[in-house]
Amino acid sequence: MRGWLLVALLALSACTVTPPPEQPEDAAPTAPGSARPLPTPEDQQRLVSVMLTDDDGALLDLDRASGAVPFAEPDDKGYALVEKCADTLTSDANIVAAERAQWQNEDYAVTELAVRYEVIEASAAVWEVRMTSGCRGDVGPGRIVTVQVPPFSDIDAGVAFCTIGEDDLSQCVVVEAVGDLAVAAEVKQLGNTNRARLGSAQVFVQRLAIELGQRLERAT
Repeated sequence: MRGWLLVALLALSACTVTPPPEQPEDAAPTAPGSARPLPTPEDQQRLVSVMLTDDDGALLDLDRASGAVPFAEPDDKGYALVEKCADTLTSDANIVAAERAQWQNEDYAVTELAVRYEVIEASAAVWEVRMTSGCRGDVGPGRIVTVQVPPFSDIDAGVAFCTIGEDDLSQCVVVEAVGDLAVAAEVKQLGNTNRARLGSAQVFVQRLAIELGQRLERAT
């Protein structure tokens, strides 16, 4: 009898489930399938402050397709300042928080990103984007052109590039930085654009760079 009692106790012990440790109340939330924490409320406030507002979008004739939302990338990918880069930028490893928004009109689709860096200055990332021509060679065949970014006294660095494809449609990127913050916008010229306006993509990117730069200046 004593032997059966011992067996029963061992079986009961083996079936006992240890509850997972409680997460601290102040721990940053994580996205499903990702070990990277979402931005803290403080980070969110800073990042959203340097992103385009509805009024800024109206000046560019853009409609907001989705509002600014925080996101955490899966470990196997990580954050990316320029999503079209086939190979991640070295500086991407230093991104610790990010917010993304979508804009669109009949001519362009725009993905806007605001990020914060640790260890390095955001201007170092802009330099890397400059050295890779904004990864425009990764968006497909075409002629890569540099778009002049208007200078701002309080902005540390800014660059913009476009790839003009065989169909004369452009895919562009503009990146600007100040301190530990950077903003980037991927611009895709849509196929339903009026052909008389196909050459205006670079002008639009310059206007976009002005609005992004002004947001950075106001927020710093």
